[in-house]
Amino acid sequence: MSEITIRLIPKDELPEQFVPMIEYSFWASPPLGTDQMRAEHLAYHGERFMLGVFEDATLMAGIGGIPMTQNVRGTLFPVGGFSPVITRPEGRRKGYARQGIRAMFKEMNDGGHVFAGLYPFRESFYERMGFVTFPQIRIAQFATRTLAPLLKWNLPGTVRREHIREGYDTYRAFMLKMQKNTHGLSYFPPMVAERLKGTEEKWLAIAEHEGQVIGVMMYTITGFTEMFKAERFYYSSSLGRYLLLEWIARHIDQTTKVEIDLPAYDSAETWLSDMDVKFRTTDWVTAMGRVLNVEKMTGMNAGEGQFVAKIEDDMCAWNNGIFAFDVREGKLLVREIRSLPDCTLTIQGLSALVFGTHDPADFVWRGWAQHLGNETIRNMGVMFPRALPHMHEAY
Repeated sequence: MSEITIRLIPKDELPEQFVPMIEYSFWASPPLGTDQMRAEHLAYHGERFMLGVFEDATLMAGIGGIPMTQNVRGTLFPVGGFSPVITRPEGRRKGYARQGIRAMFKEMNDGGHVFAGLYPFRESFYERMGFVTFPQIRIAQFATRTLAPLLKWNLPGTVRREHIREGYDTYRAFMLKMQKNTHGLSYFPPMVAERLKGTEEKWLAIAEHEGQVIGVMMYTITGFTEMFKAERFYYSSSLGRYLLLEWIARHIDQTTKVEIDLPAYDSAETWLSDMDVKFRTTDWVTAMGRVLNVEKMTGMNAGEGQFVAKIEDDMCAWNNGIFAFDVREGKLLVREIRSLPDCTLTIQGLSALVFGTHDPADFVWRGWAQHLGNETIRNMGVMFPRALPHMHEAY
């Protein structure tokens, strides 16, 4: 009988075992990557940690973890990003990925992470692991000429253009400020994040007013009379937004269409009249998130209220128990107690409640709750109002 072991993979083992599995799983092949490509790829793995599931001496599944930070309802928490989750074809359908994910949950919890996030190959698989689905990024498409009125507005402030390599530090500093005010926004640690300036060919438009950066836009132009494609579009004020849009308007004679990737909470159709915005969803998969440690959510912003819930988590034993959720001076207090619970919540239900992705009244129908009465639902709604989390980082 084969021996199954799970262990952290040292960095010097990654080129030979882990990286070729990534290439096979996510790249066009054959051929697989060259040694030079792998060396360049590994340069950004310094802050990641990799778990391997071995059948005897053969790596059958690998789980990558990225230590990040994430805004959850206005408070920054340590979050672990799963990337990648890969399995050899000969090891698939044997439960290796599930075993590796369970081990990674423990690794992340031991490292102090409070939440976990990922982009799934299939949502239903990861829902069984405790994750819930976030709202999709929306892509707004409209004609460049519809922005023409902005060229007459005489907006205060300026926009400067840089290549992402030169403007990266400005971009990162602004995004770290945006993270403090954007629910769900996760951000890479420095070494992982720097891959953006090392591998991406992007323009960066930086909107400024009175010496302050108030908006950033990362974009490409696909060709003359073609498309202005903005993959990152963030602003801290109305002026920042319109300065960036006015910059796009300066390309009316160069491009015919505009595409902007937007968080679910943004509404391009309201920016100007007669824009005739059409929306579609991104081709990239939708982000998911979950609570990794129930008690460590203490300190999160929350509305007034309280309830007691029995939490059930098949993957993280430390979350199983009866917990009181109280709010004191606007901050959540979570503590394990011995008491009769008001309801039973699976970790999926608690995650959906905290991230604000679902109506608590839906939890029973989704199989995420039992004995959930109307008063408890009302308390939950006040403590954790519905929200539109935006992951930002794609990994």
